[in-house]
Amino acid sequence: METGALTAPPRLLERLVFHLIPPAAREAVAGDLCELYRSPLQYLFCAAGTLPFVIASQIRRTANLPVLVLQGSIILLLLGGFSGHARASALAGDAALTFLLLLLSLLVGVYRSSAAPSAKRAILEALIVAAGVLAYARGIMSGLHASHRLGSDQPAWLLFTWLILPFGMPVVGGLRAAMVLARERLHNPFACHMSVTDMANAYDDFAANVRRRNWNDMALLLGLTALAALGLAFHAYHRMALGLAVLYPVSAAYLFFHGAAQLRPENADFSALRAICRREIRRQSQLRSFLLWLLPAPFFALLSAERPASALLAGIILILLCFLIWAGDRERNAHACSLMESLAQTRERRPA
Repeated sequence: METGALTAPPRLLERLVFHLIPPAAREAVAGDLCELYRSPLQYLFCAAGTLPFVIASQIRRTANLPVLVLQGSIILLLLGGFSGHARASALAGDAALTFLLLLLSLLVGVYRSSAAPSAKRAILEALIVAAGVLAYARGIMSGLHASHRLGSDQPAWLLFTWLILPFGMPVVGGLRAAMVLARERLHNPFACHMSVTDMANAYDDFAANVRRRNWNDMALLLGLTALAALGLAFHAYHRMALGLAVLYPVSAAYLFFHGAAQLRPENADFSALRAICRREIRRQSQLRSFLLWLLPAPFFALLSAERPASALLAGIILILLCFLIWAGDRERNAHACSLMESLAQTRERRPA
C-alpha cells in the first residue's frame, strides 16, 4: 500500500491532466499515464507528449469535413474574404481568422460530451448567449444614438429597442427549450436484448424514415433553388452566396442517388446488422449536419449592411441564428450518439 501511494502522481496534478484529456479517451489515457508514472516532472512531460496525439486522433474521429468546409466558407463570406476588391493582406488575415475559428470549433467538439445537455443547462446557455449579445449591441447602439450617428438608421434603432431587445432572450430561450423537448420525444427502437428479426425490423423502419426525410429535404432544397434563382433576377447576389446556393441542387442530387440507407443484406447475422445500423446512423447524422448548415448559408450574405446600426442589427440576427443552428445540430448529434450507445449495449436474444 505504501509503495503504491509513493508511485502515484500527486492528486492535484493527476486531476489537472485528467481534465485536459478529451472525454472519449480520458479513462484509458489517464490509466496509461498513471502506470508510467516515475516522478511529477516525468508525468508532465509524458502527458505533454501524449495529449497532442490524443486530441488529433479525436479530431480525426469526430470531424465532419464537408461541414467544416461549409462553415469556413460562411465565415469567409461574412468577413468579406470573397469580395473581388479584397486585398491580399486582408484575404490572408481573413483566412487565418477562419482557420483559428474552425480549430476552436474542433477543440470544443472534442472536449464536449456526446451526451445531450439537460433542459436547464440548454436554456441557461441560450439566455447567456442572448444576454451577452444584446447587452453588447445595446451599448453600441446607445453610443451611436447619443452621438447622433444613427441618421437614416432610425428604423433599425426602433426595431432593436422595441422588438429585439425585449423579446430576443425569451424567444431564443423558448426555441432552445423546444429543441430539447423535440429530442426527448424521439423514439429509440433499440432495446437491451433483441432477436435478429427485431434488429432487422428496426433497421427497416430506420431506412424508411431516412427515405421520407430525404424526399422532404430534396423538395426543400429544390424549392430554395427556385427561390435563389428568382432572387437573382431582383438582387445582386454576392458571388460566394451564389456559389453556396448552387449546392442546393447538387445536394438534392446527392440525396437522390446516395442519401438512402444501405440495403440490408439478406440472412445477415446479429453482429452484421448491428454494425450496419451504427455505420448508417453515423453517416446519416453527418449528412443531416451538413444540410442543417447549408440551408440558411447563402442567405447570410443578405444580412450585410453598410450603415452602422443596420450592420450591428444584422450581426445580432446572424449570431443568434448561428447559435440556434449549432444548438439544433448538437441535439441531433446527441440523439445519434444515444442510438449508437444503445446499439453497443444491445445483445442478441436467441430463441428458447
